[in-house]
Amino acid sequence: MYPLYFYICLLFSVSSIVTLVLLAIFPINLPFVPKTTKQTQSVVRPRKARSPTHNLHKINYWDPPWEDDDEDL
Repeated sequence: MYPLYFYICLLFSVSSIVTLVLLAIFPINLPFVPKTTKQTQSVVRPRKARSPTHNLHKINYWDPPWEDDDEDL
């Protein structure tokens, strides 16, 4: 009885592996959800008002504001 179960399981496993390999090579596109045509909306959305951007003072760390290093000594 056990060899019969072994051969049934072997046949099932080989067939499932072959089926999965064939599905990986040749995929089947099954439409699970029917395609519906989308209605295009031509509504123009108003843009949000933006506050004006301010130019920030850039800090240059390589050229400090003091010019004479002898004053610090």
